[in-house]
Amino acid sequence: MKLLRDQRGQAAVLMAVSIVCVCGLAGMAVDVGMMFRAKRVLQIAADAGAISGAAELNYGDATSAAKAATDQNGLTDGANGVTVTVNNPPLAGPSAGKSGYVEVTVSQPQPTYFMRLFRWNSMTVKARAVASVLPSRSCVATLGTVSPGISVTNGAHLTLPGCSITDNAIGGNAFYVSGGASVSASSIAVVGGASLNNGVTVTPTPATGAGALLDPIASFATPPPASSYSSGCVTDPAIHTSQTISPGCYLGLSFPNGSPTVNMNPGLYIINGPKPLNVASGTVLNGSGVTFYFVNGASFVFSNGANVTLSAPTSGLYRGLVLYQDPTDTAADSFIGGSTANLNGIIYLPSASFTMSNGNSSLSTDLVVGSLSMTGGASLQPYTPPTGMSPLATTSLTE
Repeated sequence: MKLLRDQRGQAAVLMAVSIVCVCGLAGMAVDVGMMFRAKRVLQIAADAGAISGAAELNYGDATSAAKAATDQNGLTDGANGVTVTVNNPPLAGPSAGKSGYVEVTVSQPQPTYFMRLFRWNSMTVKARAVASVLPSRSCVATLGTVSPGISVTNGAHLTLPGCSITDNAIGGNAFYVSGGASVSASSIAVVGGASLNNGVTVTPTPATGAGALLDPIASFATPPPASSYSSGCVTDPAIHTSQTISPGCYLGLSFPNGSPTVNMNPGLYIINGPKPLNVASGTVLNGSGVTFYFVNGASFVFSNGANVTLSAPTSGLYRGLVLYQDPTDTAADSFIGGSTANLNGIIYLPSASFTMSNGNSSLSTDLVVGSLSMTGGASLQPYTPPTGMSPLATTSLTE
């Protein structure tokens, strides 16, 4: 009975049991920490894979692009127990079944250390990501610094739902709206100041003093080699009759007053200046999968009742670009005098001024131009690629 009542050594027993428990918990914490670290590594690879796969959706190699991206992040499908699964469309989540999304799952067994005491030798860690190509939120960007960078006057309407406007011009009149004109966008950022006068409607209020925007297409746009227009260009044919024309280099291209319908075969049309592309009254000009490239002082003028329907290519070097002016070419461009235009593509004139005025010029296009002037009934809507993706589009993670 005395032995049962003897409490000596009790603390030592409790201490021994506690040490075992604390060591077990510490060991589990170490193993769990290692699993979280492995999860982070796999998540980075899955994110990279999803973004790369989505960027290549239009080129038929989303799976190989996704696996190449995970490989670059140290996780190669089939090596060291790694499994990389690419699904287009995704099999689960909010984007399940949507063809414009890429789902990437990366998994790998991870060894345990202290948890082996409980016969738990490894755990499989998994990471998942989904990405898609989303339309650009920047539908109008003016890159020049001379005020006004954007001028909307005399009843013109600049309406860009879900899109932003960026104006790099400096000075108090960098963004100038007057005479009953209206501007509506998701956001308006101006490096300089804004001048709003005479009954205008501008939504939202421009954010002035913004940082300058770098050319968003510079890394994509690939000018044709100089050999394409250094020789062999066709002298301006001054087309008067109904016909179909083909891609190539032209020393100016004009459609004088009264021209009938002219159809354009798909491809690249180089206008080697200084003579412009001049589409005058009565011309009906149609082209699908067409890009005009202007160089050496060339420009374009659509005027006085011209009727133009042009759409950009949906693949290739000039994907999404319908009117593309060399960055060294500063010649001014315009839609004026009652011309009717149905454009589907990006107008990329990084160093040139662009004018829309006096008529039915209603364009479905994104603009990256030196400066923009809209007046007298002109209107502009954002570009929505019929297929494929715009070079202004951004590849983003959605899950």
